[in-house]
Amino acid sequence: MPKKRLKKLLPQRTVLRENLFLRKLFGSRLFDPHIWYLNKNTISIGLGCGFFIGYLPIPMQMAVAAILAICFRFNLPAAIMIVWISNPLTWVALYYPAYKLGAFILGQQNIPPARLNVEWFMNHYPALFLGCFIIGLCGGIGCIIATRILWRLHIIRRWLERKRRVAKKKGSTPSSR
Repeated sequence: MPKKRLKKLLPQRTVLRENLFLRKLFGSRLFDPHIWYLNKNTISIGLGCGFFIGYLPIPMQMAVAAILAICFRFNLPAAIMIVWISNPLTWVALYYPAYKLGAFILGQQNIPPARLNVEWFMNHYPALFLGCFIIGLCGGIGCIIATRILWRLHIIRRWLERKRRVAKKKGSTPSSR
């Protein structure tokens, strides 16, 4: 999504400053320009960190991603947005392969759940967490690399388009005929 469209989707600073809860919770750190910058570094790190946190089977993933973005000064909206890869509709698709990976690494028998309940979850949490950690870390690094590559390709495409427009203007001027 181009930078101009992203800027339109972000909340205005005046709206954030008026929110008493956010002001008390984060103070002036929420208004640090670095967490709102739209550049290749802040976006890619925000997406990578958000992917990693989103893949972990922990509560309050959005809060964890927001706190990390504010502390380490990378793009807050990108980090919070990608955390939503993990939601009730995607949990089975994300966490079962992670559980299988964790069980394999820990040398445990892969036991598919007959019924998902808290007891099964707590008995198999180490394998699940290990698998999620590994996949989340690899996916987060992949997000950083892919974002930087795609960002660079977008910039190159824009340079080439600008170069063609300038060449076309120079070729159609009356003095060149």
